[in-house]
Amino acid sequence: MVMRLSFGALALLGLLSAAPAQAEWQGWVYGGQTFTHDGWVHYYPTSGPENTIPVSWDGKGFTMPIYYGVRLTRWFDSNPAWGLQFDFNHIKTYADLDGTEAGGRFDTLEFTDGLNIATIDAVYRWQNLYGGLTPYVGAGVGVAVPHVEVSLVGAPEEVMEYQLAGYSVVLFGGAEYQVWNRLSVFGEYKLSFAHVDADLGPDVGDHMIADTLNHHINIGLSYKFGD
Repeated sequence: MVMRLSFGALALLGLLSAAPAQAEWQGWVYGGQTFTHDGWVHYYPTSGPENTIPVSWDGKGFTMPIYYGVRLTRWFDSNPAWGLQFDFNHIKTYADLDGTEAGGRFDTLEFTDGLNIATIDAVYRWQNLYGGLTPYVGAGVGVAVPHVEVSLVGAPEEVMEYQLAGYSVVLFGGAEYQVWNRLSVFGEYKLSFAHVDADLGPDVGDHMIADTLNHHINIGLSYKFGD
């Protein structure tokens, strides 16, 4: 599944680069906060049955390393309401282990250096719908590249590494407001789903599956160039 999504992302990036040279580009940077729904972790030990464990997640977007995102959008002269973009979003989430069932199994269960999501998105905008205000909506698919940090209670071994571990899907909507020449401020809501199938190795377990549903509140700056 991950390989198919990777090839699809490369194909869409090729489409971006092959678009007409006069098209408008837009770069975005943003920060904010995420809220992750409580869910389940499916832990598969090296031997024995699967364990399904309820988990409460905490995003901690304002603690280091902080939450951020960057994206690059290409709008097309042939239909300037539509664009394609690449979006990288560094989010993170920590399992609540204090007095929980997950805490009885894991000493560490988190994606601290990123439950990183990279997607290719289709975007539609209503340019200057209200003066300098431009609402937009979009959706995309891509990959999840988390920094997996997992250790078991009473065991010295720990997994701590980046992995290309699954797929992601995003939906978002917001509005930008032009404040000077090509510079705009924007705010948006984004919903992301990340399916993480992490390889834990023989000392910690065979693998672990965690599906996270994340709410994002983003604010940032964008700059148009080209055209």
